[in-house]
Amino acid sequence: GEVVTLYSETADREESINRFKSGEVRYLIAHPRSAAHGLTFVNCSAMVFFSLDYSFEAHAQARDRIHRIGQTASCLYIYLLAQESIDGELLKVLQRKQSLQDMVYGLVRNKAKRKSSRNA
Repeated sequence: GEVVTLYSETADREESINRFKSGEVRYLIAHPRSAAHGLTFVNCSAMVFFSLDYSFEAHAQARDRIHRIGQTASCLYIYLLAQESIDGELLKVLQRKQSLQDMVYGLVRNKAKRKSSRNA
């Protein structure tokens, strides 16, 4: 199938996005930071990462392009990690940051629930 790309220098950005969302084009290759904010791709449920960096925010935003309201399928994330490279370590760092975020959100939710039940 045809492929469109989405990078910071993509001239026909909106056209590329619309062609992908409509199903006219089956594959979209995008740099995570170019597609990090304001885009919804619930028309697909699989995402392949072939490069990572230390930014949890950029990574979480990239993942959330397909995992959001309107998504009806389970989301699949595939990580292509090169042996004897930093890729595996980067993934571990991102996973630790995800765990930390989950823990903080859990603490905040529990505190809010306790406060809410005391005020009821």
